[in-house]
Amino acid sequence: MFKIGIITKAHGTKGEVVITTDSGLEPPVDQVLYLKRMGEFEPVRIQSLRIIEKGDTVSFFVLFKGIADRTSADQLKHLELYSEIEPEIWEDEEYESDIFDCEGYQVQNENGKLFGYVREIMENPAHPIIIVYDDDLAREFMIPAVDAYIIDINHDDEIITGINLEALTEL
Repeated sequence: MFKIGIITKAHGTKGEVVITTDSGLEPPVDQVLYLKRMGEFEPVRIQSLRIIEKGDTVSFFVLFKGIADRTSADQLKHLELYSEIEPEIWEDEEYESDIFDCEGYQVQNENGKLFGYVREIMENPAHPIIIVYDDDLAREFMIPAVDAYIIDINHDDEIITGINLEALTEL
């Protein structure tokens, strides 16, 4: 998980909060983000976002889906906001197109164990989903294209190396 920033306060009566970011980058509206509350990560989605520029400081008015009033927004104060995707690559078009060129690639774990072949890359608002087919077991499973599961894409050898793949195949 990559820390995006922190919720500094509630704003207004309709559930908006103010977020200051560590990177200065706008939090992504098109992916699932996570609030860290008492050591646990809770998924959230941004419904709307507005930029606040004061001098050299940039922060954001954010309305999360499901937060509709000041009381709910006040409960989010001081919580940290995280992403599964590194902030520096949110706006990197190469990252997005990189994964979509992988149909037919071999999928293996970090020890080289074969898990199958990429049948399809499914577009998803949060992140692409890699559909993998295992011929030997005649099964299909999905891998979220995030750092928690994908550690390398080797286009020369047409191999995607992942971690924690066993957990995904058991679902």
